[in-house]
Amino acid sequence: MGVYTFINEELYENMFPLYIKSSTSSTDKLKIEQVLKFDVKQLVDLSYENYEYVGETIEKIASKLIYKYKFDIMRRNFYAYIMRELMRNVVEHSKADEFFLSIYRRDNKEIGFKVLDYGIGIKKSINSHPNYNVKDHMTALAFSIRPGITKTYKKDPSIDDIWQNSGFGLYMVSSIANEIGCFSIASGDSELISKSHTNSYSKKKIKGTEVTVVLQNNISVNTSVLLREISQRGNEFAKNSPMFSKYAEIKTASKASTLLNN
Repeated sequence: MGVYTFINEELYENMFPLYIKSSTSSTDKLKIEQVLKFDVKQLVDLSYENYEYVGETIEKIASKLIYKYKFDIMRRNFYAYIMRELMRNVVEHSKADEFFLSIYRRDNKEIGFKVLDYGIGIKKSINSHPNYNVKDHMTALAFSIRPGITKTYKKDPSIDDIWQNSGFGLYMVSSIANEIGCFSIASGDSELISKSHTNSYSKKKIKGTEVTVVLQNNISVNTSVLLREISQRGNEFAKNSPMFSKYAEIKTASKASTLLNN
């Protein structure tokens, strides 16, 4: 087995919904197009072999996967960035041995990504930080999309600053989805759904973590400007929010969390 394998429909239809909801319509849906299973150890080993951080390895794979959809180069890099941050989050936080990526589409109007792992879950991951003692899964989900909250509390001297875990990954992705789509994250017994800058919660049982992002293809957006604006808002929030600032020890996003591959 390599770093990833494609899962056939007979296997994945019991793991993933064949359709997910559109971000723009209550009746339209996105259809699943492919599912991939990633081996985390193989992924990390490949990054060592290539003398690069695992985030770089993930980005190369994401770029290859999205290339088949024939988007323009800016949109392609943008979606590769989204995929990278979702997959990177699993490798850095979940302690899972493997994870799954599924890609959905609704014609050329919307694209969706779902990442599923059976690791330790959001609550346990956040509570591994010595400053936290989150009591329930719903609170953990709220924390997970706040800037700086889920950062690694010990800086790794072997990793370039651009790839240090700043805890901005899910914040960036969820904020992007709020602008041009929708976002959901589920773990333990709860699910957080974020759309049009409004969060709602529901009950959903899941071992590990499931993150879903749906983005509209037909919205014209300057992706570099969008990322910069969201990052700046996150930096201010991490510095000034009375509820979260004492926990958000990293007050600015890592460069990797805010940069597209040009």
